[in-house]
Amino acid sequence: MKIVDRNDRWPSLTVPLRTDMTRRQFFIGATACGLIASNRALALDHSDPTSGFVLGPGPAGRCDDYKIGVPVPLLDRDGRSLRMWYYCRSNDFSKVFAPTLSSGRVALAESDDGRCWRRFKGPLAGESVFEPSVEPQDFDSGHLGITDITFAHGKYWMWYFGGNAVTADTRFGQIPGLAMLPGLAHSPNGVDWTRVRGAARGGALLDPQPGDIFASWINGVWDGDRMLMWYTGLNGQMDRFTTYLAASTDGMTWDPLGTVSIKGPERDFDGMGMMTRHVMANPFGPGPRWFMLYTALDGREDRNLQRSVVAATSDDGLVWTRLYDEPIFVHAAPGHWDGEGVAAPRLVIRGDEMLLYYTGIPEQDAPDTLPKGIGLAVATGRDLRGFRRHVA
Repeated sequence: MKIVDRNDRWPSLTVPLRTDMTRRQFFIGATACGLIASNRALALDHSDPTSGFVLGPGPAGRCDDYKIGVPVPLLDRDGRSLRMWYYCRSNDFSKVFAPTLSSGRVALAESDDGRCWRRFKGPLAGESVFEPSVEPQDFDSGHLGITDITFAHGKYWMWYFGGNAVTADTRFGQIPGLAMLPGLAHSPNGVDWTRVRGAARGGALLDPQPGDIFASWINGVWDGDRMLMWYTGLNGQMDRFTTYLAASTDGMTWDPLGTVSIKGPERDFDGMGMMTRHVMANPFGPGPRWFMLYTALDGREDRNLQRSVVAATSDDGLVWTRLYDEPIFVHAAPGHWDGEGVAAPRLVIRGDEMLLYYTGIPEQDAPDTLPKGIGLAVATGRDLRGFRRHVA
């Protein structure tokens, strides 16, 4: 396992988001292509129960033929086409590790318009581009999942989480693979990856905070002098998600900076905390330095863990202010593929439109015929409350 040289300090992350790939083998998978449909929060009853859906499980034998997790799209150098990494699990992947999650391997897809996606034939098992370590003692030898990616210094940098046979003590008992830790890897082309071995257990970047069962769902941003990393912790009772911030100058050793907080009163829609997020330099003109979309977990008993997308800004990355008193994007009407929640938001600004990619969550009793995977909403201009679900 290769290690990044400590003298190779983090460069600026404002470099165009593309280097040429050495492998360009694609095939057309199941896609959803078409027009933009309207959406307004909970009350709208979509005529199409699959509105928003753009990428689901792949054909039999692929790494993503069972289920798909978090999407991580990036614009290419031309400013129009995109590549999207996502974590996924195949039908033949072990069911032992964190069985409720979709993490397993990482796959890649490409799109010319952000709506229709071609699956990339990667060099690893099931045509993936990144997979668990073969060393049992490594933190990511059981399963893994990508949650952020940046391009800098001629390389792609992948932020991911992973778990192994170590169990997490929860109120539901011991769960193998749930004691997840954060990792980092780099690649010249977004396909062939080299792990960065961190200072924590099994080569991870850091250990969980005291009382938490994992440190997972990571985001990384360069602030000019150091790399900032946000990550999620979950307490042993599994009733509160917390986001923390750490910093590093070499990518291997990390200093804690504190716990992320939201100014103002706690709202019902994020009463159980923040699960995943997308942090970036604020793209909306003068104002606070950082912009974030986060997955808010509802704390109300009748909406427990219902997920929505909330927008916030911050100057220091620790204390955030919501832009609105309500989420900017919520689940669809009952009976739709994302009728229970929308999560893992990723914002791409492409010309005069904004593309919001997300993971949809159906209701527990939703028909098995409804697809499961990645969704898309689109807004014209810079209206964060104007997102409409894409419809094939």
